[in-house]
Amino acid sequence: MAWSGDRNPIDHSVEVEKAQRWLNSQNITYPILIFDRDAISFELARRKLNGPAKKSARVQFYQEYVISKIGLPFDNIYADQIDMYLYGATNVAAALPLYKDRLGKNKPSQCFVFANTPPGNSRLATHRLLKMDQEELYPIDAYDRLSTRMSAKELYLFSLYHEIGHCVDPRYAPYSAFHQNDSYAVHLSEAFAEIFAYLYLVKRLGIEIGTSMASYRGLFSRVVGPYLSKNGNAFAPHIKAGGAIYYLTPYLIGAHDGLVSGDINVEFEDLNQLILSSMKVVEDFKIKSRSFTALIAAMDFGFNDTLSKYKEMALHDPEFFSETHQSLVAYDAITTIIEQNAFNGNSIMKQETTSPQSFPFEELCQSLEKSNWTSYSNILNSYRNNLVSQNHDWETLEKRNQKLMHIADELDRKCR
Repeated sequence: MAWSGDRNPIDHSVEVEKAQRWLNSQNITYPILIFDRDAISFELARRKLNGPAKKSARVQFYQEYVISKIGLPFDNIYADQIDMYLYGATNVAAALPLYKDRLGKNKPSQCFVFANTPPGNSRLATHRLLKMDQEELYPIDAYDRLSTRMSAKELYLFSLYHEIGHCVDPRYAPYSAFHQNDSYAVHLSEAFAEIFAYLYLVKRLGIEIGTSMASYRGLFSRVVGPYLSKNGNAFAPHIKAGGAIYYLTPYLIGAHDGLVSGDINVEFEDLNQLILSSMKVVEDFKIKSRSFTALIAAMDFGFNDTLSKYKEMALHDPEFFSETHQSLVAYDAITTIIEQNAFNGNSIMKQETTSPQSFPFEELCQSLEKSNWTSYSNILNSYRNNLVSQNHDWETLEKRNQKLMHIADELDRKCR
């Protein structure tokens, strides 16, 4: 299989700026800020703000950064979360709506997007999204045998606009923010963000990107969902329910079919149309609450036993359980087909055995010493694009990517 999709370079700062410009051009009544994690890492390293002892100074820098961008500070009750996303969990893409009204009004006072930096390459990004590091869940050489393989750029852009979707969501994200133990509310919020990203990116990536992501989401749900249910942290219910929460396949297929038929016809640059179209898809293809609960049970107790149980319940009380049983049957059929077709077995790609490019510590340190952001950014992009073009084993690539994820700390150790 050709790997051409990964040959397109990704400039993180350019993509963040492009998305920010588009948001700023829309009629949004509250500020949305996309943090450029490369720019943040440059400043943290340049100002030597690494380590636990420098947390207060980092938060002060974040305040100054936010004020310079949107003219308003953030409430310090969110300082720990912001520092976590910008300094600690830098490999996590997230959105953080800040609500002043604790009664759950549908608009935040501010919203921050913590966009992932480019994921390295398709192998790395796919491993992370499909949790392929759990090798016992997948066949040998699972990535190399994938029938559908999304490029690094496709996965990067989907992640970026998915998180933006959470910030512009007027219905599902606000509700889930004030019902934090409700996994079904989180599921609907994720569905909206997913469809928002898809509809926005159709013009740029093509309609079929929806079917590719639908396959990824279905495979994750079918293969990884039962694992998370049995091995997840009992004190983190959304992780245990991850297979159900991220079963977004019906929404993506529904949106794809609507685009093909012309039933969905959005002006892709118009935020209000995108929001309305995304909400309509979620409502039209919504997995009902009772079906969602049944899906969690199936992942916990096994599909066969759960299907049998709900079949019996449907016979005794069809008004309440017939639709739920049918939705379980449909899930089983759809995800079984996805799993059976996921690995075609004849697309093995030869991995490279040459040593990867060494990490450019010296060049980056020189850029920091001169406070040269342009040079720093260019060096990072060059290194990332070298990573994109290579097909080493996952462990080798992940070691390189970890340096990128925690680059401020890495430079603090390396630069004098």
